[in-house]
Amino acid sequence: MPYKRWCFGSSHGQLFIMKKPMIITLSNPLNGRTIHLPEFKDLSNDYQYWIDKDDNEYFICKGILSTDPSQDAKNYEVVVIYGGMKTLASFKSGDEAWTFLDFKKDYLFSDVIYYEGRLHGVTERGGHICANVIN
Repeated sequence: MPYKRWCFGSSHGQLFIMKKPMIITLSNPLNGRTIHLPEFKDLSNDYQYWIDKDDNEYFICKGILSTDPSQDAKNYEVVVIYGGMKTLASFKSGDEAWTFLDFKKDYLFSDVIYYEGRLHGVTERGGHICANVIN
């Protein structure tokens, strides 16, 4: 792994690689292909806190994919758990920016998966959400 880059997850054969400042790529080590995602920029105070601390490798703690982008490059979604409040953000192939998901509650997500086309999230308090993210 090159200097100043780190892996924060893998899904469908893709490694989630982040480098400063908040640039995320999907890298497939088997075929050598790389997908560059838009800069992850949440304008919240939480985001600025992590940037200022210069340890933003802890800002995003997990990433998942809805499908394998090497199989269908036009219909995949990335979801990440991020920040001190462990909230969710998504990026759909073809979009120009990340979407920051708001469930109207302060969830502390500990894990997320895609199952049967829907996003499922489990919170640290034992809660569960199920949502259609891809339209």
